[in-house]
Amino acid sequence: HRTYANKGPKKGTQLFHIDKNSLWFIKAFLYLNDVNSDGGPFTYVKGSHKNRYAGSRDSYRYTDQQIESYYGKDNIVKVTAPVGDLIFANTTGMHKAGIIKSGHRTMITIQYNIFFF
Repeated sequence: HRTYANKGPKKGTQLFHIDKNSLWFIKAFLYLNDVNSDGGPFTYVKGSHKNRYAGSRDSYRYTDQQIESYYGKDNIVKVTAPVGDLIFANTTGMHKAGIIKSGHRTMITIQYNIFFF
């Protein structure tokens, strides 16, 4: 998946959200280029897979301000890494794609989920 820099409004996965597809959901992100803070890093809220945002049933997307006020800015982690790094995340926790300010971000996303019938 390749994403390019743009100056449009935040939308879709660029807003905080949780993956509601399964109770157990893990994604792996493999960066195919170096990703710094301007390169749209994967952003995750520490502890949010256990401590649900109070409004998480009201909407599917949340603003930075909503998440910062609930979890605190110190719990929001931008995952920067060099090409070839593999990042695992429990995406039932609050997360988003960072905004790409210059260049592009190329990565492979692999997901694993368990469904109970």
